[in-house]
Amino acid sequence: MTEKDRPHKKVDESWKAQVNQERSREEGGEVSREIPATFEFLITSLGMEALAALGEIPHPVTQKQELQLPQAKHLIDLLTMLQEKTRGHLTEEESKALEELCYTLKLKYVEKAGRQAGI
Repeated sequence: MTEKDRPHKKVDESWKAQVNQERSREEGGEVSREIPATFEFLITSLGMEALAALGEIPHPVTQKQELQLPQAKHLIDLLTMLQEKTRGHLTEEESKALEELCYTLKLKYVEKAGRQAGI
């Protein structure tokens, strides 16, 4: 099979232009607006989702305040599991923040679940 008989493969190389643009921005001193991947950001994100599920704050997408107890319980359980699995491996600030967040969310959950049950 000769060179001209072989099928021509088309390669999408548009990603190279994107990489070069990003590299130019970084070299030009433009500040990256990426949110750092920290433990505090993780627990804060889960906490905000739990507050939205508890109807304490508007949902970031729908902007509606709705009580979704099963979702809130799941998120609180996730945070509690993180607390158990990371015990002894967090900084004092991280540990305290997670402990306070779990405590606050559990109190709010019990309050909302009690109201829904008519207690």
